[in-house]
Amino acid sequence: MGLLITFMSIWIFTFMFARLFSLVGGNWSLFAKTYWQNDIVICFGQSLLITLLLEMM
Repeated sequence: MGLLITFMSIWIFTFMFARLFSLVGGNWSLFAKTYWQNDIVICFGQSLLITLLLEMM
């Protein structure tokens, strides 16, 4: 259960940061060039990788 909570919280927070950078960032942000559907997939991959790395430690 803790692993699922960790995964979901990382996913949600990275998605919120990506959307914030998309709104605030102009051309300097890589997320400014993506759509929210792509951000969900990108953040899913990041959070999965981070969760797996945390589990191995």
